[in-house]
Amino acid sequence: MRVGAGVKWGSVAPQLSEHGLAALHGSSPDVGVAGYSLGGGMGWLGRKHSESKATAAAGFIHAAVQQVIAEARHLTRDLGGTASTSEVGQALVELIEGETVEQAL
Repeated sequence: MRVGAGVKWGSVAPQLSEHGLAALHGSSPDVGVAGYSLGGGMGWLGRKHSESKATAAAGFIHAAVQQVIAEARHLTRDLGGTASTSEVGQALVELIEGETVEQAL
C-alpha cells in the first residue's frame, strides 16, 4: 500500500485490514504516516516508560540509512542505483554491526 505526502493515519487505518495490514502501535489518527514511519513519533506506551533507548536506536538506524545513501555504493533503482533491497539491507547490517555509523547529533 502506498500513500502520498501528508496523509494522516486516520484516513489510512480503516483501509489497512482490507490488505491484511494493521497500523503501527501508537498510531494516532492525526499523525502523518510518513513522519511516524520514519521515527518522527512515539506511542503513548513508549512515552510512559521513557523509551529513550528506542529513540537513540532509531537515530542510529536513521544515520546508517543516510550514510548508505550518501556513500551511493548500494542504492536501489528508485534512488538511481542497481542494488536489490537485500543488498542495501546487508550494507546497513554491516554498518550497524560494525558500529561504523557516522552520527551527527
